[in-house]
Amino acid sequence: MSHFLFPESVLNKFSREELELEIRLDILKARRQLNQPIETKSSVLEFQGQRHSATVASKSEALRRNKILLKDLDVRAAKLRSRTCYCPTELHLTSLRKKYHDELAAHYYTSKVIQL
Repeated sequence: MSHFLFPESVLNKFSREELELEIRLDILKARRQLNQPIETKSSVLEFQGQRHSATVASKSEALRRNKILLKDLDVRAAKLRSRTCYCPTELHLTSLRKKYHDELAAHYYTSKVIQL
């Protein structure tokens, strides 16, 4: 699921922007139906207020998303650490390899001594 976080966040961003545009369009349509001027100071202030509330909502959403992402990263880092720190099979194979090389070296040394 975590590998879908990035596309999901992009989708959320664009859907949030689309929602803001739809709100602006609805305001403009309502003003047009009432034959009011579209760009008045009150409409700009009203839109800025809506945009500010959307920004606050998007900040809280971003904080929530960032917390989830950090938690997921911590879990994955812990899994990687646990897999790389201790591997009994690797340790066992290393000790067997060393023992084999020691026996091989001892056998080679004794066979050289016998040949002399």
